[in-house]
Parts: sequence; C-alpha cells; structure tokens
Amino acid sequence: MVGVKRKRCTNSMDVISNMPDEILHEIQSNLTFKHIRRTTSVSKRFNRLAMSTPVVDMSEWWHESDCEGSYCDCVPWLGFDEVMDEVILENETTIKKCVLDIFENFYDQKMITKWITKLVERRKVQELKLFFGFHINNEDDADYDFMERTVKTKLYIPQCLFESPTLTSLELICTNDSPRSLRLPKRFSLGKLKSFIVIGFKFANNNLISQLFSNCPVLEEVSLKDCTFEKTNAGHIFGSISSTVKVVKLHDSIFKDLFCVDGFEISGLPMFYNLVSLDITFDYDNIGKIFDFLHLVPNLEKLVFRESTWACKTFDGGNGAWELSVVPRCFSLNLKSVTLKYNVRLDPEMIYVAKLFLRNAIVLQKMTLSNSKLRRVHLEDNNSKLMEELQTVPRGSASCQIEFI
Repeated sequence: MVGVKRKRCTNSMDVISNMPDEILHEIQSNLTFKHIRRTTSVSKRFNRLAMSTPVVDMSEWWHESDCEGSYCDCVPWLGFDEVMDEVILENETTIKKCVLDIFENFYDQKMITKWITKLVERRKVQELKLFFGFHINNEDDADYDFMERTVKTKLYIPQCLFESPTLTSLELICTNDSPRSLRLPKRFSLGKLKSFIVIGFKFANNNLISQLFSNCPVLEEVSLKDCTFEKTNAGHIFGSISSTVKVVKLHDSIFKDLFCVDGFEISGLPMFYNLVSLDITFDYDNIGKIFDFLHLVPNLEKLVFRESTWACKTFDGGNGAWELSVVPRCFSLNLKSVTLKYNVRLDPEMIYVAKLFLRNAIVLQKMTLSNSKLRRVHLEDNNSKLMEELQTVPRGSASCQIEFI
C-alpha cells in the first residue's frame, strides 16, 4: 500500500511537470505575482515561467506585519523595485495584463516612468491597470508632509502610454481622498484601446480631453468615477466616440459636471447607436437631463440608476412634475433591464422614477430596486407600503418582473 501511494504521488508530480508552458501560464494568470514568485524555487523551469508570465499582478505586493494585517502596518515588500526590474526590464515576452500598485513616496518618478515605458514599448502590454497613492505611516509626519506637497503637483505619465499601438484596456486609479491632477500629453494615438477607466483624477484642459477621446477610434467602454472637470462638457468626451462606445459608467457627480454645464445642450450630441449599457449616478434635480440623454441611445438594453448621496428631492411627482411628453425609443425597442439603487430608504421620489419606467418601457423584462446590505434594517419599517404600491402600477410590459434586493 505504501508503494501504491508513492507511485500516485510521483505520477501527480509528473503530470504537472509535463504540462506545456501555455497551460502553466494560464494557471499563473489567476494568481498575483506575490504568489507566483514562491514557485521560482521549484526548478529552473518554474523560475523562467514566473519571470515570463504574461499576467503580472503586483497589486498585493506588500508585507503584512503581525498586527492583523491592518493597512496602516502594511509596507511594500522589500526588494519590490529589484523584482520589478527583473520581471519588467529583463524580459522581452509580451505581457497580456499588468496591474501595478505604486506608492509614490517609495518610488521616484524616474523609476515609475522606466517601468511604464518598458511595459508599453518593449513588452507590448495589452491591458494595464495602474494604482497611484501613498503609504502613510501614522507615526511619521514626514509621510504626511510629502503627500501634501505631492498631491498639489500634476501626476506625470509618460507620453508613450498614450501612443501605445497594443493597449486595449487602460485603468488609471488614484487612491487619494481628493482628486489628483493628471498631466496629459499633447499627442494621443490609442488605435486599439477598447476600455478606458479613470478614478480619482482632475482634468482641466478640455482641448486635450477632446483630443484624447477623438484618438480612440475603437473605444467601447468609458467609466469615470470620483473625477472633477473644469471647463469641460460631455461633448468634449463623447462627441467623437458616440459611434463606437457600448458601455458608459458615470458615477458620483460626473453626469452633473459634464451634462449640466451652462450653455451645453444635450440635443447637440450625436446619436449613440451602439450604446447598450448605461450606469449612472443621478440627482433628482438633473434627472430631466438624463431622460433627454436617453433619447440619444435607441439601442440601450441595460440601465442602472444610482441615487446620489446628496440627492436633492425638490419635486412633487403627484403634480406631474415629471412626465414624458415623448418616450425615448429605447423604451419601446430594447430596454430590458432597469436597476434603481437608492440610499437608506425607498422614498416616494424613487418610486415615481420606477413608475415612469414601468408605465412606458414596453419591452422591459426586469426591474430591480436595490439598497445597501448594511442598511437593510430600514427596508422592513419604511418601505413595505411603497413596495406594495409599486406592485400595483400598470405596466407597459406584462412580462416585467420586479425584484427587491
């Protein structure tokens, strides 16, 4: 029996050893590089595979101390820059996806520029996700002083990133409490970029923003969150990509900042024939603008409405403050799913919004009303009557189901 067990173990090891590089790389793609690196001591082959992995995820590259892994006691793993040089700079194979968590008070601008340049120009990275932030030691005032000085400057990202011929997905995420100014280059050429996600940055130059999006000819997904814009409107961003964009996510005050600018008319935007999914944070004061925008998206299939945390409820739905004189085409053609996410409690204002969709969207299949799980205690006491009211609303689509989460 002992011999049988040993034989099974040997066979199992042989199976792994005999796997082709492509299969092992596929397995590695589900791991962060922190865990992949632990396999380098197995053999020379595994060391080579780790250094040439097509998916480099450095997002968990820190060392947790013994104090229950609290963020204030986590520091980047010693030797991170050496490992980055080994993985990024000393290999020539194509990188399919790379995730970097960059602490600006640990790595200077030259080092960051070197890594990004190598990823773009030599490693031909296809999907890139960059986190920018600071590691703050609560006991070191110097960390706070450095952060306060740095956040006042514009974050520089090398020109080559915005001229990549291989990049298909780009995520720029600032983890600071307030938006960080991003210094945009003067030239853009992102011919293969399909997904562009930006979180936590500040934009001031509308001409450069317009150039950026106009040089993304195949862009399909745009997601903006916790961003601020100065002297910019929706035309600068969406005017040139309306024919290609399929998914748009505008969270926090982004819609208000872009679509409710003085002098800007939504009717001046082109039609968005390919847009099928819209995820948007709204305030009741600008919901009329949102319905105006829905007239430009005839093929919309999925809509997510998120009630803003500062939602101002100043209308009286019962007096017909909101009525659709002209129903958007997507209501009768393609809109199959509507999700309404509300804060704390389900108020009559949100019910009125739900009624607008139920009465007018004749192909609607599902409406979901969702609340934060942490606040579910408010549901049972405050929402039961409003839910019952919603269930009795005449529906344009007889097959529409209502779900409360």
